[in-house]
Amino acid sequence: MVLLAGIKLLALGIVLGLAGGLAASRLLREQIWSVSPFDPLSFTLVSVILLVAGVQACLLPAWRAARVDPVVALRSE
Repeated sequence: MVLLAGIKLLALGIVLGLAGGLAASRLLREQIWSVSPFDPLSFTLVSVILLVAGVQACLLPAWRAARVDPVVALRSE
């Protein structure tokens, strides 16, 4: 459940970031040299790197939440 919530936020961030990146690349077209403004390799590579880093950041809290005994968690509230 913790991992799924994190992945949903990651997907939303990547989609919004890609949209912002495409809009920014259109505005900065003349200032980018030797790379096309809509380079699919760059957009894909950055998205994959961010996704992997985000999933790694979500794994530790998800692992800790999975190890907690439900009875102990309910008693603490």
